Amino acid sequence: MLLSLFAANKAVYFYHLDVSQAFLWATLADDIYLRPFPGLQVPKGHCLKLHKSLYGLKQASYEWHKLFTKTLHDLGFQQSEYDHCLYTMTCDDGWIITCIFVDDMIVFTNNPYLKAKFLADLNAKFKVEDRGDLSWFLAVGITRNLEGGYVDLCQSTFAFELARDLGYVKGSGRKVESPEIAQQVLSKTQGGIAAEVDDKARAEIENFNYRSFMGRVIYLLTCTRPDILHAAKILGQFVCDPGQPHIAAMRRLGAYIGKTHDQPLRLHGPRNMEDAIIGLVGDSDDANNPDTRRSLNAVFGFIGSITHKPAMFYWHSEWTTWVTSSSCVSEMYVLALMLKIVLEYKPFLESLGFDQDGPTLLHSDSSSAITIMNGSHPARYKGTKHMERRYFALQQAIAARIAQLEHISSENNPADLGATFKTIREFKHLRTLIMGLDFDKNRPTSLTLKAGKAYSSDAIGDGPGITYCARAVRIADEILGDSARPVEATSCPICWSIWTADPNAPVDPEAGPVTCPYHPTWTDDQKESLHDYLIDKINHEEQSESDLKHKSKCYPTVSDGGIRCFNYALNLKLRNIFDMF
Repeated sequence: MLLSLFAANKAVYFYHLDVSQAFLWATLADDIYLRPFPGLQVPKGHCLKLHKSLYGLKQASYEWHKLFTKTLHDLGFQQSEYDHCLYTMTCDDGWIITCIFVDDMIVFTNNPYLKAKFLADLNAKFKVEDRGDLSWFLAVGITRNLEGGYVDLCQSTFAFELARDLGYVKGSGRKVESPEIAQQVLSKTQGGIAAEVDDKARAEIENFNYRSFMGRVIYLLTCTRPDILHAAKILGQFVCDPGQPHIAAMRRLGAYIGKTHDQPLRLHGPRNMEDAIIGLVGDSDDANNPDTRRSLNAVFGFIGSITHKPAMFYWHSEWTTWVTSSSCVSEMYVLALMLKIVLEYKPFLESLGFDQDGPTLLHSDSSSAITIMNGSHPARYKGTKHMERRYFALQQAIAARIAQLEHISSENNPADLGATFKTIREFKHLRTLIMGLDFDKNRPTSLTLKAGKAYSSDAIGDGPGITYCARAVRIADEILGDSARPVEATSCPICWSIWTADPNAPVDPEAGPVTCPYHPTWTDDQKESLHDYLIDKINHEEQSESDLKHKSKCYPTVSDGGIRCFNYALNLKLRNIFDMF
């Protein structure tokens, strides 16, 4: 949410800090004794008393959290009562917000001096590493585009490895446009035990490790991929007894993830504080669970306007706890669920200084549910007590201008993607609304190249910056016809070893470079076309539109596994050309 709020604000800076060996800094309050380990000379009958925390102790995480919380309080930070991992501090020089996950910190501030002072204060007590601008956090690549006013979140390597383990082979030619087959019915009666499959089929099911794959899918869904919400919710029902149809559906989901592994979740930030408002949109299916006939409810929370680049910060789906009598009742339940989320997030935003003057809009595509819950129907819903509670809660929220109900068409309802099966055309349209960009029009190659550390780190972790690759990024983007700004890129260990071995040594074009599995080689035609085009660019010769399109064909598509490597620079001896850019 904070990434979305500050994405377009040029006065707010994003940083990443990391505490080294965090669990070793805390002093233990309890008496813990150790047996002398081999090689240590200790008098007979004596043992060791542990003064400091160690990795592996049950108390280690608790003691570190207690120490770090006390340190932040001593520095003047206030712990949020809505999120205990968020701390804020306001002073005459500005403000600073830090979000903590064990020993990693995201720092937001409007004054870089406050970040420098905060880092110095922490280093006085711990050893803290300054990782610079935020680009990598908890295996999620983060790229901020101030000109476009958005932040991209991507887990390309995690997604690709998940798809690969599910049997996805890049370039196999299998066309998978959606994560599931529309109207495909999956039931618990299809499970291996329930269906009483033979021994061979049962062995295949046991070897598949369905539960492990489901956990990885949920992690990907939770962080950056709300477009797979419905597929993950359906497949999550069969963890205890998966069957062959469920495994086939899981493999299809893996193929879709592999095809779109390098596509990010784009969060468009508000241009001013007046636009920093939260809204919710929800939907429910019509008792489509074949085993229980319960309805699946989906809710998406966003910042901004639902009609213009909403930034999705919340997505959730759940089964109703009872079988509803009609789809209208299910939609009424969704409206009440959205109100519950508003009451959780709105005070949190107000504690950060984001006061929303008007009511939060709750969008639904059910006119009947809106009419009833608005109280405009002469005969309000007189159902059971639990539904009347939701009815009166919404009535109070509407009267207090906390919430307002708005109708949205089913074709433009993003929550519809999380609640029901969609055709490929409908799925792509709603996916564009949720993910913030059109996958079909977005070029992963150009996006990945210009993204800098967010995508290169996603493939190989934190690595050294390579100026040569950064210049190659700019040239490659020139080939694609896109304007690019200088970025600091990283390379894989194999490619890095090529440069560090002897950066100035000429490379035999016939021998070719040493490439890792992520980086394909270039054909001779590609090298020749690219070389000619680069020379033309250096000489500032005019390029016609048709010529640009022709020469852009020499650029390879997405390589297996993640980022591209510019080994053609070695083959073509273009290091001196790079220096001219």
